Amino acid sequence: MTGSLGDSLDRALEKVFTRPAPKSAQAQMKYLVKQLKGTKAAAAALGVHSGPWNGTSRGS
Repeated sequence: MTGSLGDSLDRALEKVFTRPAPKSAQAQMKYLVKQLKGTKAAAAALGVHSGPWNGTSRGS
């Protein structure tokens, strides 16, 4: 699944932008969100859900 996200990110960056993509994953996501003007658009480009995520773990 990670490969498909990376491939989606690469395709999205190649289609829309001319400058080289940042190297780190965090920088790539920040760049993509900025260029697409929002997290929902970035999530749609990657084909993933953009809903809120709670960082606390459940269970135990």
